[in-house]
Amino acid sequence: MKVKVTADLSISYEGNYFEKGDDFDIQDSHYEGIKDFVEVVEKNPPEGQKTSDQEAFEAPEDMTMAQLKQALEKMGKEYPKNARKDDLIALLED
Repeated sequence: MKVKVTADLSISYEGNYFEKGDDFDIQDSHYEGIKDFVEVVEKNPPEGQKTSDQEAFEAPEDMTMAQLKQALEKMGKEYPKNARKDDLIALLED
């Protein structure tokens, strides 16, 4: 999980020091020990679920047709309605 220091003191975590306003990643199991000094910025996804960053870097060959179409739409690229998966991948990689 990602946390942000909210306390007016330095926090030491795994050999690094963090000041008020700094974000850093911690193991979920360590949260209890520092919860009075930080706020959670981002929780880890449930086991087996991908984050949006992981999905963004998924290989096109492993993406579904819907994911390929969504990626192309986000890029502002048009595709034929009858496009096959290989066609969409080619457009995505252009």
